[in-house]
Amino acid sequence: LEEIYGGWTDSENAVATDNQVEIKNGDGISQIWGGRSAKASADYNTVIIHQLTDNAAMPTEYVLGGGGQLTANGNRVNIANANIGTVYGGSSGIDANDNIVTIDSGTISNVYGGYATYFATHNIVNFNGGEITGSIYGGYYANDPNDKAFDRLTGNTLNIGSNQQAVVMNTLKACNIANFEQINFYLPNTVKNGQTALQLTGTNKTDLSHTTVNAYLENAQGLTADSKIHLIQTAGELTAPKNNGATQSGVKVDIAGLINVLGKVQLTDSKNLDLTFTGDPATPNPVTPNPVTPDPVPTHHTTAANPNSKLILESKLASVAALNSGADLFADNISNHITNSDGLYSFGYLAGNHKKTETGSYIKNNGVNLNVGVGVDKPVGSASLKGGVFFEYGHGNYHSYLDNGVSGSGDVNYYGIGGFARYTLQNGLYGESSLRGGKVKTKSDAGIYDSYKLSNTYIGAHIGAGKLLDLGNNHMDLYAKYHYLHTNSDDFELRDVKVKTDSVNSKRIKVGVKDTIKFNDNHAVYVGGAYQYAFKANANGTLSAVGQVAEIAAPKLKGSTGIGELGYTYTTGGFEFSVGATGYAGKERGVGANAELKYNF
Repeated sequence: LEEIYGGWTDSENAVATDNQVEIKNGDGISQIWGGRSAKASADYNTVIIHQLTDNAAMPTEYVLGGGGQLTANGNRVNIANANIGTVYGGSSGIDANDNIVTIDSGTISNVYGGYATYFATHNIVNFNGGEITGSIYGGYYANDPNDKAFDRLTGNTLNIGSNQQAVVMNTLKACNIANFEQINFYLPNTVKNGQTALQLTGTNKTDLSHTTVNAYLENAQGLTADSKIHLIQTAGELTAPKNNGATQSGVKVDIAGLINVLGKVQLTDSKNLDLTFTGDPATPNPVTPNPVTPDPVPTHHTTAANPNSKLILESKLASVAALNSGADLFADNISNHITNSDGLYSFGYLAGNHKKTETGSYIKNNGVNLNVGVGVDKPVGSASLKGGVFFEYGHGNYHSYLDNGVSGSGDVNYYGIGGFARYTLQNGLYGESSLRGGKVKTKSDAGIYDSYKLSNTYIGAHIGAGKLLDLGNNHMDLYAKYHYLHTNSDDFELRDVKVKTDSVNSKRIKVGVKDTIKFNDNHAVYVGGAYQYAFKANANGTLSAVGQVAEIAAPKLKGSTGIGELGYTYTTGGFEFSVGATGYAGKERGVGANAELKYNF
C-alpha cells in the first residue's frame, strides 16, 4: 500500500471527521492520513501506529491526523516503533488547533502539532521516547514562519514524559524545538545530578523567551543542594524561558515522599536550562497538569513536609505513651506495696493494656509493662518513711492513623531504673515521689516509608500527696499526683532525607480516690476512679533535603481522661497478690489488666 486514508473527501463542504486508522504491523506505506478533506475540514480523526517496518523502497514520508482545506482540529496521532519522515497532528489551509501528537519510540524527521496558514494553537506534543532528527513544533507554517499577525504559539504544549511514564534520562534527542507556550518535564525518581532530559543536537538558537517551563519530580532520592538536572542541553544556544529565575518559576519537588522542596528552572548558561535547588520561600508551585491537556495553574507554595511524614512523629508519641503507662503502673501501686510493711520487702507489678490515644490523629498501643524492686520501711517518730529502687521494662506495638487514611505501625521497647520515697504521717497524710530513667527504642515497620529506628534516653518523675482514711473495713486513699517525662531528641536519615525529632516533654496531673474493702485478713477488693489531664506534649520535628528545611506537622498529647479500676487482693503470711482491671475514657480510651506480687521479709 502506498497510501492509507481513514476518510477522504474532495466534494464541496464535505468533511472528514471521526475516522481512525490503526496499524499494528505495517510495511511500505508512504502516506497515512486519519482524515483528508480537499475542500472543507478534517477534524477529530485518529492515527495509531504500533509498528511500522522501515522499507527503503517505500519509506513513510508523512503521517497526518487530519488534513483539511479549512480546518484540521482535534486530531490525534500516536506513534511507536516507526521510522517516519514528518508527523502532523493537523495540517490546514486556515486553522490547525487542539491536535495531539504522541511519540513513544522510533525515529522521525520533523513533528508538527499544528501546521496552518493562519492559526495553529493549543496543540500538544508528547515526546516519551525515540529520536527526532529534525525539529518539534507546536505550531508552524513554512511559507511565513515569522509572521506575527497569526498565532502559532498560544496554548501549544510540549510534554517530555508524562504522569504515567516519566522520561528516561539521557535518551531523548531532537534537533530543535519551537513555538511552545509551555514545556513540561516529568522526571523519574531515580534522576541524578548532571543527567539530561532533552538533548538538542542542532547548532541554531532555541528561543524560549515566550515559553514557560515546568518540571515535575516525585519521590526523588540522592539529590543535594548542589544538584543540577539538565532539562534542556543544546549544541546551539538557548534563550532564557519566560519564567527564568522569576518567582513564578518555583517547582515543587517531592523528595522521598517526605518533603516537598523548591526547585528552580533556570538558564545556568547558554547551553543548559537546569532544575536547581537553591529554593525560594516565595516561589509559587504549578499544579501537576493532566498529560493530555496540561495547563498548570500557579499556586503559592513554600518548602513543606509531606503530610504523611507526621507518621514519624506519631511513632515518637507512641513511645511516650508506652513510658507513661509504665509510670502509671508504678505510681498507682506505690500505696499497695508500702502499706502495712515493716522492714525490707520486695515487689513486682505486671500490666497489659490496649489504648487508643488522640494526638490530632490517633495512636493505638498494645503493650506490657513490668516493675520489680525492693523497698524498706523505717519509722521516723510517729511517722514512717519508705523508700527503695526498682527496675522497669516495657514492650509493645503501636499503630498510628492519620486523618487521610494513611497508617503506620511498629514496636516500642524501654528499660530503666528508678528510686522512690514516701513519707506518711500518723494522721494519714502523706507525700511521695519517684525518679526514673533509661532508654526507649522504637522500630517502625516498613510501609509507605522504609523501616527506621528511634533510640532515646528518657527521664521521668512524679510527686504526689494524699490522705489515707481508715473507715473500719474500708481503707480509702484520696490522692493527687503530678507526672513528668522527658525523652531526648533524635537524628537519622530516611531515603537520603535528614530527619530530626525534637525532645518531648509530657506533663500530667491525676486526682482520684481508691477504696479497699477488706472482707477479712486474707481477702479484699478495691474500686477506684480518677481524673487525668495531660498538658500539651508536642512531638516536633523537621526534615531537610537539598539544603532546605521543613517542619513536620506536630501530633500532641493533650486532654482529659476518666479512669476507673476494679481489683482483688489476696494476702497470706508475707505474701500479697493482686489482680485488677482498668478502663479509660476520653483522650485515652481502652482497657488494661494488671497483677501485683509483694513479699515482706
